[in-house]
Amino acid sequence: QAIARGDVAALGDWAPAQVIDALQKLCHDLLAARVGAAPRYFAMADLPKPPPLGALTRWSRALVKEARTADHPFNAGLMLEALVAQARNTLHSRH
Repeated sequence: QAIARGDVAALGDWAPAQVIDALQKLCHDLLAARVGAAPRYFAMADLPKPPPLGALTRWSRALVKEARTADHPFNAGLMLEALVAQARNTLHSRH
């Protein structure tokens, strides 16, 4: 819920790689829920309403791209803000 609000502080002192891992798991479970499958990492009751499939697949591809540089970000704080903003935008997407 904090991610859906865009709350970067909810991540505490997580490293970018940890944030990306958690967001990839969230994205996976939302994709599964969107197509009627059971989530793997989170309880269905804990998941927000899944956004459209297109938004989720775009987010998934973006997370894979971000994971390539997660261990060596130019600015970890900015990377975390961007990741949370991307998650918030996806979770509120209507397309």
